[in-house]
Amino acid sequence: MEKVRILLVGDGNSIFVTNYAKWLKKENAHFQVDIFSTSVIKEENTVFFDTVFRIEQYPNFFIINKYKGIRRILLTSIYLKVLKDLPAYDFVHFQFISPLRFSLIDLIKRKTKSKIILSIWGSDLYKLNPIDKISFKNICLKADEISMANPQTIAYFKTIFNWKKENIRECRFGLSPLENITALSLDKVACKKELGWNPGKFAVVIGYNAAQGQQHLKILEQLSHDQIIALKDQIMLVIPLSYGGSSSYKSEIISAVKKSAFEYIAYQQYLSDFEIACLRKASDIMIQLQVKDQFSGSMQEHLFAGNVVVTGKWLPYKSMKDLGIYFEDIDELTDLKAILPEIIRNFRQYQEKTIDNEVKIAELSLWGNNIKNWSKLYRL
Repeated sequence: MEKVRILLVGDGNSIFVTNYAKWLKKENAHFQVDIFSTSVIKEENTVFFDTVFRIEQYPNFFIINKYKGIRRILLTSIYLKVLKDLPAYDFVHFQFISPLRFSLIDLIKRKTKSKIILSIWGSDLYKLNPIDKISFKNICLKADEISMANPQTIAYFKTIFNWKKENIRECRFGLSPLENITALSLDKVACKKELGWNPGKFAVVIGYNAAQGQQHLKILEQLSHDQIIALKDQIMLVIPLSYGGSSSYKSEIISAVKKSAFEYIAYQQYLSDFEIACLRKASDIMIQLQVKDQFSGSMQEHLFAGNVVVTGKWLPYKSMKDLGIYFEDIDELTDLKAILPEIIRNFRQYQEKTIDNEVKIAELSLWGNNIKNWSKLYRL
């Protein structure tokens, strides 16, 4: 049987992309998985792909990348050179549909016979500005297959674009950190000690990155209400800021939490896989109230680890609830000041509700349970 030739286009350093390539080849030995990395790929990540095409090998890339206002136009000159260097592929699969890749998608459609697969991650759709919205739809019309992670995002896409084509598939990334959490031999108290947390307090995690959409400042404002301040000796705040967000916004968060009544720890450096697994297991409560989301991997990891998660009803997690996964969802961010004291005071009762989450999240998000849906995209 001949190889099925697949070119991924995306960030070669993304844990989602590297693990995707690894599991795709494990699922089907006849898949040849190459990548055109739109970031400067680290050497340790090249092992996940059969062949790596590097954007930095094109001389003008670093110069062009500085001109943010017009770089999407200038990048077309690089993409024309890329196409000359690429062999023929059965499929070209774009992971995350950035406006910077629109012209490359168009060129591949016009100048090759490859089938085009577009995987929409979430923010690439939800954060579209009005001008890019028109181009985004036009680019999607060039795709043979489109994948998204959940029914709510598919419904949103179909509504805003009045989409009639029957080429949308529900495909989710697996979560490798679930395997790391399972392999962890330390219990919750030991994990808290390993991380230097106070083992005598409830660890309340706010968000999972430093993006402004996580609404850290509004959450901290809610925590300043008297009914929560009364419980300050029982609460330690954990604020992951390792990626995303501007330096000025991170400074605002640190300034606000320093003025609060709570003991806290903020992570601004990148954490190892072991540290992330410890963080999930050491946590007690996770507050996930960002403005928009698709299918948060970090939230699923907290659910898998037995945390009580508080999220918003405006986020697209109904499909998880329909599967019997337990979490608390609130109508508005201002409802946090009522639900958090209730959870703290009755923590054991709330934690008992999480008992089935580990098995249900494993069924939903282990790579072995998800890769088959992805592999169906590559039918010749």
